Amino acid sequence: MENWKKIVLRSAGVGGGFAVVAAIIVGIAVWWSGRPAKPKPWNTQAITPAGKNELEVQTRGQVFHLQPKCNLKNNTGRDYKMAAESGTLMSVNPDNGGLEKLDDATWDRKIVIPAGQTVNIKFDIPYNLDEYEETATDLADMKKLTAFADKRMERIKDLKFFDYIERYEIDCPNSWMSK
Repeated sequence: MENWKKIVLRSAGVGGGFAVVAAIIVGIAVWWSGRPAKPKPWNTQAITPAGKNELEVQTRGQVFHLQPKCNLKNNTGRDYKMAAESGTLMSVNPDNGGLEKLDDATWDRKIVIPAGQTVNIKFDIPYNLDEYEETATDLADMKKLTAFADKRMERIKDLKFFDYIERYEIDCPNSWMSK
């Protein structure tokens, strides 16, 4: 074979090999850049419990309201707003430690915890008395009201607020009942 043919074939082989390697590298780069970003870890130290919490109970109409007050300290360098749009309140099941979303729970949606400060946040967890075969009249007796509240609190080991935007896990320990 003539010398120039050998050079052309070798050059074509080297060029083809280079093109295949370059295509593989570009493919890996495109795949790597298209992967979803790894979410930042949950921050459990940004907002922390501060002191003993309190508990209020009341009946309005045929709805029993369990109202834990949680003292929360903002350890960050900026104000924190506990907005409903960004998070949810969950209870920790005492039997298995699993989380249960409290769909009907409410709190002051405009509450702001200033940087470095402690604020008392009152949550409101409603229970329709019809579902427990009770009436507001039944709970007018303080012993029955206390017993009903104790049964509800036995089902809540702790409360946790999860802020999905800031990725804050805010613990509200059940310090209002003896464990």
